[in-house]
Amino acid sequence: MGANTIEKNADDRREVFQAYEQGHFEQIVALHEKDWMFDSTSTLTKAQQEKVVDWFTQDLIVARNLNWLPKMKQEMTQQSTLFAVGTGHLMGNYGLIELLRRDCYTITPEPKLLIWQ
Repeated sequence: MGANTIEKNADDRREVFQAYEQGHFEQIVALHEKDWMFDSTSTLTKAQQEKVVDWFTQDLIVARNLNWLPKMKQEMTQQSTLFAVGTGHLMGNYGLIELLRRDCYTITPEPKLLIWQ
């Protein structure tokens, strides 16, 4: 991984963090989607890249969220709870925020909670 790639990844993470910190949650989805745009310089074909994106989304985001949900609900029945997850797990129809709200939980994102700087 070259220095330019490392700098770009750091800039991308900073953009996501700033969008979250400022409460611009709709931007986070767009920023994550930008990471999954077709890359003509990749050694993978477009079809292969699409399969990787589908696998990542379904197996690493959606499946994990659905797996965590019962455990989170169980914990929340005992006490008010803060869960810290990556931003990819928060947004969209199968994001943790939406899944919990569908089950009538009150979810309050804490964009000003500084965990790292």
